[in-house]
Amino acid sequence: MAGIRGHVDPLWARAPVALLRFPGLLAAVSLGSLLLALAAAAGPLFVSSTANAALEDELDGYTVYGAGVSLLQGSISLEKPGGDDVRARIERTTAALDEALADVPTLRPSVTSVVGPVVSPSATPTLAAVRPVRLVAREGALAHVTPIAGHTGEGVWLADDAARGLGLRPGDQVFLRYRNAPVRTNVDGIYRALWKEAPTAYWRTLAGLIYVRNPDAGPPPTFVLADANLVVSLSERLRGEFVDVRRDWPLATTRLTLEDAEPVGAALERFHAATQDSQSAVARALRCAGCPTGLFGERIEYASQLPSAIETTRATVASLRGPIDLVSLAAVLVALAVLTTSAAFALAGRSVETGFLVAHGFGPGSIGTRMALEAALPAVAGAATGLGVAVVVVTVLGPGPLAAGAVREAAGTAAVALPAAVALVGLVAAGFFMRALPRRPSPRPGLLRRVPWETAVLAAAGYALWRVRTNGGLDAAAGDTARPSWPVLAFPLLFIAGGAGIAARLLSRLLALLRAVDLGWGALFLAIRRLAAGGELVAILVTACALAAGTAVYARAVVRSLEATTDAKARLFVGSDVQGFTSANREIPRGFPFPATIVTKLEGAAIGNVSVDVLAIEPESLAETVYWDGSWSDRPLGDLLSGLKTTASGRLSVVAAGNVPAGDLLDLQGTELRIRRTGEAEAFPGMSLDRPLVVADRRALARAVEQAGTPDPVSAGRGETQVWARGDARRVIAALEATTVRPFPVVTADEVRANPAIRSVTQTFRFLGALGLAAALAALVGTLLYAQARHRARVVSFALARRMGLSAGTHRLANGLELAWMLVAGTALGSLLALAAARLVLPELDAPVRLPSGPLFRAPWPFAAAAAATALLTAAAAGAAGHALVRRANLAKVLRADE
Repeated sequence: MAGIRGHVDPLWARAPVALLRFPGLLAAVSLGSLLLALAAAAGPLFVSSTANAALEDELDGYTVYGAGVSLLQGSISLEKPGGDDVRARIERTTAALDEALADVPTLRPSVTSVVGPVVSPSATPTLAAVRPVRLVAREGALAHVTPIAGHTGEGVWLADDAARGLGLRPGDQVFLRYRNAPVRTNVDGIYRALWKEAPTAYWRTLAGLIYVRNPDAGPPPTFVLADANLVVSLSERLRGEFVDVRRDWPLATTRLTLEDAEPVGAALERFHAATQDSQSAVARALRCAGCPTGLFGERIEYASQLPSAIETTRATVASLRGPIDLVSLAAVLVALAVLTTSAAFALAGRSVETGFLVAHGFGPGSIGTRMALEAALPAVAGAATGLGVAVVVVTVLGPGPLAAGAVREAAGTAAVALPAAVALVGLVAAGFFMRALPRRPSPRPGLLRRVPWETAVLAAAGYALWRVRTNGGLDAAAGDTARPSWPVLAFPLLFIAGGAGIAARLLSRLLALLRAVDLGWGALFLAIRRLAAGGELVAILVTACALAAGTAVYARAVVRSLEATTDAKARLFVGSDVQGFTSANREIPRGFPFPATIVTKLEGAAIGNVSVDVLAIEPESLAETVYWDGSWSDRPLGDLLSGLKTTASGRLSVVAAGNVPAGDLLDLQGTELRIRRTGEAEAFPGMSLDRPLVVADRRALARAVEQAGTPDPVSAGRGETQVWARGDARRVIAALEATTVRPFPVVTADEVRANPAIRSVTQTFRFLGALGLAAALAALVGTLLYAQARHRARVVSFALARRMGLSAGTHRLANGLELAWMLVAGTALGSLLALAAARLVLPELDAPVRLPSGPLFRAPWPFAAAAAATALLTAAAAGAAGHALVRRANLAKVLRADE
């Protein structure tokens, strides 16, 4: 609006900085914009962080060697076709391949291995009856073995078991035999055999030549380590026909973001295609003119797990994107509501200004536009701060690193949210203007206006719960990865909001009844009167606190319960931390450094018409080894197992786990055994998730079948014998490999827990919990703005209270009690409703396979108690601060300004 003599109206000229005179509204707009930008930006940032964490997990499992490039050039002829020296050809081909991969980022220089024939070693020229060994060269190999004796030289290094069998020491000579007279070479050193060591990334691509695949067989031929020239020379002198050459280009690190890994994966795919294109420079470098062709010709094998890791991560992103976007949208709506409420509270203090503008003919459009202009700069500052907070919080607390592209996407979403915040403030201002206009008396409210809004919210919550119970709590996403469905995320928000709203209304009515009751305590009496006077405003703030706290508690309860359930599933399946298959006659050696036990599972058993499994155990060692959850039985595990050694009337004592039918006759692979149940459990380690389990003492079972006149099925190998061990998986596996147990294959609980479906669900609820904490901040600010909006009433109340003889301490305590009611009551309501919602939803999240006993519920009581304590301390601090402001206020000035 133009002013006199062409000057800009000062109301418009000062609009960009006008909010400096209204710190409450300035704080409301700034914080509301911060929360809005935080909610909008957190989604893409969290998805990026989770995706990058998932990629790191995948790459850590594959190691830098498995995720890099491995190219096997197999069966390279030693016949020197065309006079071409084999060693020169290997070096020339390596140089050409290095050049082809030189521009691929994050790849380290190649590591070349030359694998020669399996030969027979001896300490003398005569043939000795010892295990064979294999000629192997690998760049840097001596830095990746455990040396026992010796020094670097021009000879070979032998594994300790081979050297011990031959009686050789460093400095001796060893004779190698293949197809002709033995070839002699020097022994430079002795190292610990690789099959005795824990697997490492460096030896990953040769692991098939190192580790045993059959527990009943000995280890594969150990390596005779030498440099590549010596391995080729010895192979030629032994008249070997071929050598294999493997070149590995490991990644520089497994700490890659998806944004960084995708171009690397694309480059490796192009390299792979070049190895298969006969016209490419890579294929020409690999080709050997004049070499044998056909069935026994050279072969090229390419391997890289990076594309697989990228695809798995993309599936994780696809499973997260929908739920995270839904939660982000809900958070944006909550932030908009907070901004609306906060602006409304703060604008209430400008009633004098609004009346002045109405009297001078201003319309709602100009008022709203000017207010939006006033809010622009605080909104920009708040949105920028919100984006920064989102980046910092996800960087520090997120599961993985952030990619630059995700930060740019988050900045774009925050920029889109900014105009919405400014426009919303303008609309709220226009609404306040409309309220200041003279109105005609409104007719009697209709039925719809008398129905509480909570009714519709609870009806929507009921519909969401019905959808969850009907269709389950998980949806299939890309790659068949489960993700939380929208009703699972919507139900708790609706249920907490509706339930807290109803409870807050009831509490407000209770306060209204207590308002006239003399409770005999001045501070409590004053606080109750203030809360009762607040009416719907107090109820709304209690509901907001409940929704914020409840969202965080619900997410925490679901995540803790899912993690406990997943851990229970993994350990139920594995039995303990490590499970491996072995032979029936194996025993845990004395002095084994970890708790371990041998069990045998027998199938083909039945009680009545129901198929069951039989688990033969050693009770003493099993009790020390397995994972056990107390909810699986009403008796401790030790009591259950102790009953297995008792006998009565020739019956086999057993523990029944799962839905074992009634009956005392067990048909075990055609042998009928009388059984006596000494205990029952809903679940038991090693139990199949689709069949009940009967647990028996291994020795007692052997005696029972012997008395029945049939062979012991355990000793006869008619079951699956497994070793279970508890402890750090890597150390346990290494220790088992060094014994005669030598399990294969080996499964760990960590591997079972690493389920993309579980990761998707838990990460989504973690994100929901983080936004719940942000909403808690919003509710706190709303409460503080409520206190500011009632500042005038507090000043007047304090003045009257002092005249009536009430002390300043009583007034300060009343302030704290008033705020504590809203914050603590809201936190308690939200926590209780959240726990109820989590119990209702959790059974539908017990996937992809269910525990026989159902999901384990873990209530986050410490978290809820901490939230309530924080609310109480905040109320005390805010009450004291508010009291200090009231004491310093000038009563006459407040009354004149109507503030």
